[in-house]
Amino acid sequence: MPTTLPTNPIHHWQSEQIQRFWDYESHFPENYWGRNCAKGFLALVGKHLQRAQRVLDLGCGDGALIEAMLPFVQNNTQAKLYGLDLSQQSVAKANARLQGQAGFAGAFDALPALLAHCQGGFDVVLCTEVVEHLYDPALQALLADAKQLLAPHGTLIITTPNNENLQAGMVCNPLDGSLFHRWQHVRSWTTQSLSATLEQHGLRVSSTLETNVLWYNAGWLKNLYRRLRYRTPTTLMVHAQRA
Repeated sequence: MPTTLPTNPIHHWQSEQIQRFWDYESHFPENYWGRNCAKGFLALVGKHLQRAQRVLDLGCGDGALIEAMLPFVQNNTQAKLYGLDLSQQSVAKANARLQGQAGFAGAFDALPALLAHCQGGFDVVLCTEVVEHLYDPALQALLADAKQLLAPHGTLIITTPNNENLQAGMVCNPLDGSLFHRWQHVRSWTTQSLSATLEQHGLRVSSTLETNVLWYNAGWLKNLYRRLRYRTPTTLMVHAQRA
């Protein structure tokens, strides 16, 4: 018999559930995008980091991407890398692992704590694989914070799954029968929808790119294989500045 997708209602995440989910995921660092895709991501944006003095990873998780960025700023003694994340456990792990490393200025679990430690704007604000997790109120707050945190000529770099089929990532919650995305994604973005949303929030989009960061994460032979097998770009990257 042909199988059909269940018609159960989509689970709506509550804020405490989201924090609990990511506190749990902090025990599995191998799952973080920043750890698996850092090489490909930095191949595309490394030039922005080399000339930046202050960089913020907005949604830093356990600091995997910050750790990968540190070599890019080693020749810039003025450069400082910061992190911000809602998961206290993830922030604690980032600080424990990176404390004392040149260029690392600390990770924080609340915006007021970050602002108390770091006055002034950031040259680069990274927001990698975050916007797909946010409902409208949280998304609006994130973009307002990102705009506030940017220096006058700073750059906001956002990545998100490119035109993701959310249905393909759904699993069933056995407790109540509802469906939820296995990675807590709640929305899918395209170049057009993300650019329009940023511009509605006072940000000017300077460039967009549909790519696959995993293409850059291996030797040339595996790269060729991945490019042939995964031809559809899976990552959307947008650069924006204050309007």
